[in-house]
Order: sequence, then structure tokens, then C-alpha cells
Amino acid sequence: MKRYILLAATALTLAACTNDEMSAPGDKVALKVNAAIGDAQTRAAGTQWAQYNQIGLSTVEGTATWYANVCYEWDGNSFTTPPESAIYFQSSETVAFHAYYPFTGKPGTTVQPLTGVSTGATNQTAENQSLIDFLYASGATASKDIPTVSFTGEHAFTHRMSQITLTFIEGDDMDLDGSWSYTLGGLKMQGTFDPQTGIAKADDVAAAPLTINLTEVQPTSGKYTAPSLILFPQDAASIDLIVTVGGQDYTATLSVKDGKLQSGNNYTWQVTVSKTDVKVGGAEIKGWNKMEGGDVTATL
Repeated sequence: MKRYILLAATALTLAACTNDEMSAPGDKVALKVNAAIGDAQTRAAGTQWAQYNQIGLSTVEGTATWYANVCYEWDGNSFTTPPESAIYFQSSETVAFHAYYPFTGKPGTTVQPLTGVSTGATNQTAENQSLIDFLYASGATASKDIPTVSFTGEHAFTHRMSQITLTFIEGDDMDLDGSWSYTLGGLKMQGTFDPQTGIAKADDVAAAPLTINLTEVQPTSGKYTAPSLILFPQDAASIDLIVTVGGQDYTATLSVKDGKLQSGNNYTWQVTVSKTDVKVGGAEIKGWNKMEGGDVTATL
């Protein structure tokens, strides 16, 4: 993943992992960082932490050691930062931390909520999607005597967005080879993420369609699982689905469990597309937290 990527229609600004205003205080003990996501050291659409991924760490106020939005970067083995930018323990007190991904704002300054973030098609590409897969971790502690903060177990990073994964199945007289697309309707595509609290939520804006073009797709044994989409948590009792094949639209409805897309859940459906109809199975939650949607039929 590139170190810096411009996200279309967002106010998300990535910052370099530097902080000239912090200096290494001589004999102080520096913080070490151990970070995982859920039960595995993985992130964004099931991939591992990538070179140059940056997280922001802050201490919880109330101890002598106080730092705001310090940038640590994945070097292939661990999260590190230059000595002059590191967190150093100022006393023997135990210090609590919270952290988020991806890093934004200015080191040393309380990070502000990211507003107007788009989950449109531009940011659903493999290159950009990891930067809208907001993560958050809190509650981990460390001290001068035990200087490693471990964002693992119950304190591991968690996905704060929602995910949708559709598997398309060729039904009667249907060939999904070549170029085709699908469109989801009725969803809010813009939202806000607060790195201080880890809350991601859709803005109160009009719903907008999201069209994903599938070019030169080759289904295996008549089945194709499309790349997952990352969306803001939001109320959504159902989602309109249009599958367009050869200029012909096939429509269906995806029913959402509990009437909402919830943080950390991956909602999956199997969609059978035939010349006469489309079938959609019940929803399943999986991947992050498994939510089955099942089988769905789309009709002309």
C-alpha cells in the first residue's frame, strides 16, 4: 500500500510519522507497541499490516505520562517511531492507551473527527479501501517497568465499519463471464469517524447508489465472490440490489438482520442470477463478525 493516498470526497488527511516538537528525554524508558486486530494480526479486508501502515497512539489523561496522537509505523515486524518522536514514561505510574488506524492529523495534537468521508466506488478499490477500514483499540496499559503496550486480546484493534460481501451464482441460462456490474441502493455513503472514541457513523445525508463494475470476471464452477465493500454502520432494514448483465437489470432485495449494518460485522449474501429471476439467500455475518444473509432471487 502506498504511504500516502488521496481519498476522493473526504476530509481525510494523512500525516507523516514525525513530531519535531518531541525530543528523547535522555534516560527515559521508551514505549514498545504490540498490536493485533481481533484474534489475528490482520487488517482491512483480511490482509496483514502492510509496510508503512500508521497508527495513532494517545495516553489516557490522568498520569504524568501524557502524549497525544503519536504516530507509530509498521516496519514489517512491529510498530516503531523515531526516538525523537517516541512515547517515554515520565514516572513509574501505569499508563492506559488508546489507538486508531489510519493515522491522521498532527502529532502532539488531539486528533479531531474525520468528517465527510466517502465510501463511494472510488474508495472501494483495493488500493484505497484499507484507508476507510477504520480501526480502534483501547484499555491496554504499560509502565516504565513493563514498557510494552499490547493491543491484543480484549484490547485488540477492532473494525469500526461494516462490511458487505456478495457471492454471485450463475442460475438457469446465465453466463457471468465478461463485464457486468451490481448496484446497491438505499445506503448512506458518507460518514464520520472519531479517532478519540472509535465511533464510526453514517452522516444524516440522502442515500446514494453504489455501483461496482466487474470486468473480465471468471466465475469458478458457476460461482463468484465479489470483493467485500466497507460501509458506515447505519440503519438499513433492507438494501436494494440490481445486477446488470448484458444491459439487462435483475432486481432483488437484501434483508438485513436486526435492521441495521453494525460496526465490525461482515454481512454476506448468496445471489443466484438466472434469465428469469435472481434469488438471494438469508444474510450471514462472517469474516469480521459473521452475519449470514442467505439466498436471494433477483427478478427482471
